[in-house]
Amino acid sequence: MIDTLVDYLIFTGTGLYLIAALMFLYIFIRSLMTTDGIGLLFLQILSFCVFLGSATVATVRICTNYFGLDVDVGRAIAFINPALLVVLAFYLNYLFHIKTKGK
Repeated sequence: MIDTLVDYLIFTGTGLYLIAALMFLYIFIRSLMTTDGIGLLFLQILSFCVFLGSATVATVRICTNYFGLDVDVGRAIAFINPALLVVLAFYLNYLFHIKTKGK
């Protein structure tokens, strides 16, 4: 009973990660088609990082659950998601300091 519930939750969570990845990929593609706007670069970078993070987590979950990838290797690969967010935070901090330094 518990094993069935856990399998169902893992399957549902993986599906949600795939849906989130596709939604943020769509937002990223739409933001590339926009020619001008305040915060457009921020939206492009953020949507791409969230897409890549969601796709990575979904891929790792699929590979560990259905294709026999070792869980420790999957957790090592999943390191990409928080690493991207930290790099994004540093880059945006740099951009905000450059913009406000001249004022």
